[in-house]
Order: sequence, then C-alpha cells, then structure tokens
Amino acid sequence: MNQLRMTVVASVLVALMGCQSTPKEPQQASQTNQEQQQANVEFEKVKDTHTTWTKNLSHVDALKIYSPTTYKTLLKAWNEASDLYKVMEKNPTVTLEDRSFFSSQSYAQAYNEKIIAVDAAYKKLEQLKAKADVLLADSIAQMNQLDAIFANRHFPDEYRSLLSDYEELFDDVADDELEDAQENQVEFLANGRKLEIKVEHKVYISPLEQELYVLKREEFNTVAPMTFSAAQSEIQLASNVVAGNPRDKVAIKAAVAKARFEIQHVKQVTHQVKVLAAIEDGQFENYVLDTENQLLTISKAIDGSDFRDVVFREQAEKVLEQVKKLRSADKTDLLLEKLNKSQAKTEQLLSDNNKLTAELKQQHTLSSAYQNQIEQQTKLIERLEQQLNSKPSPAAYDAADSTIAPSESNKEVSNKVDTPVEPTAVATPAVATDTSVTTSTTTDETAQQ
Repeated sequence: MNQLRMTVVASVLVALMGCQSTPKEPQQASQTNQEQQQANVEFEKVKDTHTTWTKNLSHVDALKIYSPTTYKTLLKAWNEASDLYKVMEKNPTVTLEDRSFFSSQSYAQAYNEKIIAVDAAYKKLEQLKAKADVLLADSIAQMNQLDAIFANRHFPDEYRSLLSDYEELFDDVADDELEDAQENQVEFLANGRKLEIKVEHKVYISPLEQELYVLKREEFNTVAPMTFSAAQSEIQLASNVVAGNPRDKVAIKAAVAKARFEIQHVKQVTHQVKVLAAIEDGQFENYVLDTENQLLTISKAIDGSDFRDVVFREQAEKVLEQVKKLRSADKTDLLLEKLNKSQAKTEQLLSDNNKLTAELKQQHTLSSAYQNQIEQQTKLIERLEQQLNSKPSPAAYDAADSTIAPSESNKEVSNKVDTPVEPTAVATPAVATDTSVTTSTTTDETAQQ
C-alpha cells in the first residue's frame, strides 16, 4: 500500500515538473536567437572597423622614422586587435561573450579598446610627420637622393653613420627639441652632400682615372706627353663639374664624354708615334703615301678633286673648304624647301581669302535683295491701306447697285488690288510665302468689303 502511494506521488510530481518546464523551452530558444542576432550585428561593426584600419595601416611602415617608440606601440595594439578579430571571425557568436573567466570584457569591447590605442598612436605619428616634413624637408630630400643613387652600396659604412644622424633629427622633433634639430640638420646636410659627391665621383670619374692610370703605367705619358696632359685636364674638369653640382646629370655626362674622348685620343696618338718609331732606316715614304691617300679618298668622295700636289697642311685646308661648301649647299636646299612650303601655305591662304570674299559678297547681295523686298512689301501694304481708307459710304453702294452689277464691282476692286508687283531677283521661299499669304488675305478682305 505504501509502495503504491509512493508511486502515485512520484507520478504526480513528474507531471507537475513537466508542466512547469514546457513553456520555458520556447522562451529560452527565443532568447538564444536574439543574442545571436545581437552578436552578429556587433561583429559586422567590428568587421567594418577592422577593414578600415587594415587599409589605413597598409603603408604604416613609412611612419616609423617619425617615432619608433610610438610606432611599436601602434603595432602592438594592432596585433592584439587582430588576434581578437580572428577569434570573432571564426565564431561571430562569441563577439558579446566574456573573453575569459577572469575578465568581464567581451571580445568586442576588448577589440574596440585596442583600436582606440591604435587610433591614438596613428594620430600621433601623423602629427609628428606633419611637423617633421616641414622642419626637415631639406634633410628628407638629401636622404632620398642618397637612396636614389644607391649610396648604401657604394659606401655602406658612411651611409649607416649618416642614417643614424638622420634618425636623430626625427627624434629631436618628436621630443620637441626643435633648435637642436635645426643645428644638427646643418651638419647632416653638409655630410650628406659630401657623400653624394663621393658616390657620383666613384660612378663617373673613377673609371676615367683608372683608365688613365693604366695608360700611365704603360708609359703613354712619355710617348705622347702633350696629349696625355690634355686628357688629365679634361678628367679634372669633369671632376669639378661633379663637385659643383652632383645632380646635374646632363653636364656631368657631357664632361665625362669629353674626357673619354681625350683618353681615346691619347691611345691613337701613342699608336701613331709608335708606328713612326718602328720605321727602320728612315723610310717614311709609305707612311706619307698612306696618309696622303686617306685625304685623297675624302676629296674624291666630295667632288672628285685631287690635292696631292700641295703639302699636307694645304691638302687638309682644301678638303675643309670642300666640306664647308657641301654644308652650304645642304643649307641652301633646306632653305629652298622651307621657301616652297611657305609659298604653298601663302597660296592656300590666298585661296581661302578669295573664297571668304566671294561668300561675303554673296551675303551682301542677299541682304540687299531682302531689303528691297521688304520695301516693296511695305509699299504694297500702304497702297492697300489707302484703298481701304478711300472706299465709298454705304449710300454710295446703294446708288451703285442700280447701275453696276455686284460681280462687276467686285471684279473692279479685285483688279485694283491684284495690281501686279515686280518681284525681286532673289527671294527666299519663306519670305515669298509670307508675301503671298499677306496679299491674298488682304485681297479677299477688300473683295468682301
């Protein structure tokens, strides 16, 4: 009996518990869905923020020079924010959940806190950049130039030392020590220019000096001393151009080309001197004939002249005169070509002018014709008005009915109105149409009256 009673009581309790729990399940499910929606909405905000800052920080490395300390702070905060974002991206439902058992911050709150630190560091770097770009503009330009000519490759030790001085300038600006920054900048610019000249000298002048050194070692300076001295002078001039303005590439390359020409001249003169020195027993006739034939080849090619009956100096002068005449002839042909082109342009302009003149005359003719037509129309209107004003009274019409038939009276008036008017020689269709309409209308009115 007791066992049966216990069974009944247990059944009742189970039934009651079932009744109590049944309505809570839909409520809990609804609450869970709402939390997930809120988490998704918050994650979308975090996602937009992360996308924006990813774009903003794509070139943040360029800001490191302005304050390495602030730059490190920015990177640290950004890396921590990125780690939090990866967790939320993997499972957006945790966006509003606490980060850990020991923290009351949600993932979204912690992320936003890191982004605030990123934003503060970024703004500080931007402010320092705006200030330093003005105060250190010359130093920045100098360093960019050194990088452009690869100074770190040519003189790495000096470049590193200069780079250290360069970074100290930005530290002075970051610490608001502007006077120290300006003083140190003067020294930096002087050292930077020295390194720039040194690099350009190595690139452009050192190869020439090395080549001349090799020629000197082979005693070209003793075989052709005057030519060798001229080459040395040209190299020195090129070196002066580099020292004067290491960024004037046009002037530097022109000076280097002249120096290189003189070096080649040294080689050629030395070769000819050695050829003469190698001739035995004073037999120089073949050498003289070879030189003479070279001049003859040139004169023959120009106009077939032969100047071998005079000394070398006069032969050279005559060949030079031939060349001058040839150039003058070329200039004459060029001038004739320009003259022909100018004449053709002049003829075209005259032709265009004649066409415009003819068109202008035609316009004047049309204008005169229009004016004459207007005057004739005006006279016609005045004549019609006079006829209308001079028409007889109604009593006169009654008297006229006994002697003149209506058709004959109308015919007489119509004949008066339709008096032919000589048309002008030129008239546009529009004007002609207007005249016809006006005349016809007026005539009809007169006939009816």
